[in-house]
Amino acid sequence: MSQVEFADVQGLVRFGYGHLTEASYALVRVKNVAAAKAWLHSTRVTDAAKSPTNTAINIAFTAPGLRALGISESVIAGFSHEFRAGMAQESRARQLGDVGNNAPSNWAWGSYGCEPHAVVMFFGKPEQFGFFVQSTKGTPWSDAFEEVTSLGTSNLDEHEPFGFKDGISQPQIDWEQRRQTPCTQLEYTNIVALGEFLLGYRNEYGKITDRPLLEPDSASAELLAANDAPTKKDLGRNGTYLVMRELEQDVRKFWQFLHQQAAGNIEEARQLGA
Repeated sequence: MSQVEFADVQGLVRFGYGHLTEASYALVRVKNVAAAKAWLHSTRVTDAAKSPTNTAINIAFTAPGLRALGISESVIAGFSHEFRAGMAQESRARQLGDVGNNAPSNWAWGSYGCEPHAVVMFFGKPEQFGFFVQSTKGTPWSDAFEEVTSLGTSNLDEHEPFGFKDGISQPQIDWEQRRQTPCTQLEYTNIVALGEFLLGYRNEYGKITDRPLLEPDSASAELLAANDAPTKKDLGRNGTYLVMRELEQDVRKFWQFLHQQAAGNIEEARQLGA
């Protein structure tokens, strides 16, 4: 059983950054491949070795984004079907219930063929957040990327938009890999196998999720070896999948519905909502 190389894991997976109450998500498309690669190479991504004090930056790529950066189809084919297909593909949209008014053609961003290539996630404390974002982007940013949109956030003081306490039930990742898999445990626990979050480790079924395994050569020399295939280089190891969706929530209609169901009883409506 191998130890987790925290310096190779993006910090968001381990820490969540709840203490960094300002955040923005820049959804970008590659405009100039050379400039984009140069910016990515020069940017210090926050890893999971130590919780950041004031600021953090993490980056996620879509399958079209990997193609735009020149990653071969044979390598991309090693990732999961869901990642390669994306959410806007017609059959995938039906599976997710994205039909009618919610169809991808009505989305503000991310429709099929127009997906962002990457999302650059900035986190920080309010007093220095603006400077951190601008200084991290720097002058090369506009040469490298076309910014599709930038999604801001609001500090709701640990409550979600409908007013309820947020973050109460959270899975605990088994970083020490003590959990026995495949799991036959019937008692409830919030401890979850590491492989449910990180590629290259065993999940709750005792399986290691598919990801690109490469032949050793000069291009893959710095990659870690695969736990389940030591002669191969594991491109996915210590990586994870991230789902990002922008939703519209009608708080007023939500509470109107609950009050109708509770026949006007305020306390019962709150209990229904919870």
